[in-house]
Amino acid sequence: AAVAQVSGLQAYASSGPAIEGNRYGPGATGAAPGGPRGSVVVARAQAKIAAGDFLAAQRILQNEVRGAPGAEPLFLSAVAHSGLGELEEARRAFAKALAADAQHVGARVGLALTDIRLGRHDEAAAALADLEARRAACARMCNNAVALERGVRVIDHFLEQPLRL
Repeated sequence: AAVAQVSGLQAYASSGPAIEGNRYGPGATGAAPGGPRGSVVVARAQAKIAAGDFLAAQRILQNEVRGAPGAEPLFLSAVAHSGLGELEEARRAFAKALAADAQHVGARVGLALTDIRLGRHDEAAAALADLEARRAACARMCNNAVALERGVRVIDHFLEQPLRL
């Protein structure tokens, strides 16, 4: 189940604009922090995460997450930490991504999945309730409706089954 959770995070991280609400990467509508260079860094990190090369993604993001980074580099860094099994560091990075953008669905999902892996089921259930409320308010009409729907399904799935490490 832990491997499946990491794979789910890889899908969120590497999908770029295919996940509505992810504003950075090739073809996305927003500019990544750091301008065009930031967009290139994010796209390179996404590609490494998609390939399962979490260490290379961390190296690419190393300078991007110093100082006052945006939510997306922090989110990708958290996914890389999770893929490397560094769960506490992943949890901190997901929390920082949410501090930078409280509406970042991928970071909310990542934090919940990390909480499940750490045995913090109450925190994951609270994240699920938050996403369900946001999904209901969105009524499939907001720009991140697809991400909200996927996030609710993924968290609910892993909350319902025992974790086998």
